[in-house]
Amino acid sequence: MKKILLVAINAKYIHSNLAIRCLKAYAEQNGVASPISLQEYTINQNPSEILEGIISQNPDIVGFSCYIFNIETTLRLVQDLKAVLPGCVIFLGGPEAGTRSLDLMEKYNEIDFIIRGEGERPTALLLHALEENNSSFSDLPSLSYRLEDDLIETQLSEPLHHESLPYRYTKDEIEALEHKIIYFESSRGCPFRCSYCLSSVDKHLRFFPMAEVLDQLKLFLDCRVQQVKFIDRTFNCDRERALAIWRFLKENDNGVTNFHFEIAAELLSHELMELLEKMRPGLIQLEIGVQSTNLETLTAIHRKADWNTAKEKIARIIAKKNVHIHLDLIAGLPKEGFSSFTCSFDDVYALQPHQLQFGFLKLLAGSLLESEADHYGIVCRRYPPYEVLRTADLSFGELAFLKQVEALVDLFYNSGRFRSSLALLEPLFETPFSFYSELKNCLAREKVTVHQLGKYGGYQLLLKFCESREPSLLPALRQAVKYDIFARERVQVLPPFLGLSITRQNSDKVRGLASAHLTGKSPKEYQVEYFNGNSVIPEGYTCFFYGKRDLYGNAETKLLYGSCERER
Repeated sequence: MKKILLVAINAKYIHSNLAIRCLKAYAEQNGVASPISLQEYTINQNPSEILEGIISQNPDIVGFSCYIFNIETTLRLVQDLKAVLPGCVIFLGGPEAGTRSLDLMEKYNEIDFIIRGEGERPTALLLHALEENNSSFSDLPSLSYRLEDDLIETQLSEPLHHESLPYRYTKDEIEALEHKIIYFESSRGCPFRCSYCLSSVDKHLRFFPMAEVLDQLKLFLDCRVQQVKFIDRTFNCDRERALAIWRFLKENDNGVTNFHFEIAAELLSHELMELLEKMRPGLIQLEIGVQSTNLETLTAIHRKADWNTAKEKIARIIAKKNVHIHLDLIAGLPKEGFSSFTCSFDDVYALQPHQLQFGFLKLLAGSLLESEADHYGIVCRRYPPYEVLRTADLSFGELAFLKQVEALVDLFYNSGRFRSSLALLEPLFETPFSFYSELKNCLAREKVTVHQLGKYGGYQLLLKFCESREPSLLPALRQAVKYDIFARERVQVLPPFLGLSITRQNSDKVRGLASAHLTGKSPKEYQVEYFNGNSVIPEGYTCFFYGKRDLYGNAETKLLYGSCERER
């Protein structure tokens, strides 16, 4: 018998890899008798540590799950692994290997096989052949392999029509993944054909048995998992199925578990909208790929999306303050120049989502857009993650500018730590993008980068920015900054540059307010502070409850006593 090891190198420690679990389950159910072990690492680990971990297993066969974020680490490991264990059979799979199989095998002789496309069946057949010491692989589907000096590709296997879930979590497995995100799929494939996405290549949309899906969700809830991420490409493409799953989650909510879904907002039915509005705050998290609000761009990438319909539904959900909304934009798409992208940014920012992520186009091998790149003047890096350098509509300099704005948006908006401060400053500018553009210029004048700002450096930058732009607003901004800091944490000492003091928690005023409004609460659960009011924060004594937080991550607040008399 052979000793088989399947390896995943994840982006972060909190991530887990569903692919290798699906491969193992299918192989064991379909004739592979050799023991199969799983090993997970992260790209942040020392490569020597990963290599030592793999070699310590003394495997006969090693398979790697490959993506754009881990392919370079994986290829270095493959070379070292073959040098130490020359008799070990090495195969790769996953989107970054399967779409570049011949190129990779030509450059790296250490790779023996690459699985292309959906992996369960081809991997099981390959492992079974290796168990039997077969030397002929021509009949195996979806395989790239070496035959003497030639590289051979066999015909792609038809996607499986699963009669059950590809992999079922057990209670023991969930416990082993404590403090990690659980990834789960209830369907495979995508009904849309967005040209930049590899999901569009798989034209077979399949739904797994509802009874098994609900059974797994019940197990997650019973185990009080922190977060479950559905990897379904467009979860609500079947409205009735989405309705049944969301209804089940609402009815069985444990008050702890959060479920993340990627959806198309324009496909949200009236029934789905009504159900969302009744969910516990924090139960559901939605990621919506807007990508662009430019109709010409959406047409060019074959994305059928009605922005006006989507916008209305997103705004309605956000207004209810119970569902976390994550909106995505992509810079570098066809037909979208700098001014067009800034309009898309302003359109999406105006909705005030809980997260606004704008990434940069990655030209994925095998995608339709890769074949159309010359037509749209798209030039990308030739190494992972194949990010756009320029297009016919967007110069390298403009993309570099957007990169800097992205870093500021991530710090000041997506962190949720500057809600009140931003609410004061943004109205000074015609558009949200113009605000961040000017903030970028201020950062340049200060000769610092976003990563050098530190814990309180962002607040200090906003104060300097305000001083140069609207000095009369500085007193109000100082109060807003103070409010934002308290909303995030129990404060012992404020940064000196703020020039403000903290209310004594044992003062007569605070004790009186606490006895009147906070009966039964431990002093460790809250903090009371006085603020001079302005257009975005109330005047008086506000209590911050750190045990409860909103969807931006800030403490729940209550105005205990409004007064224009400051305690002395």
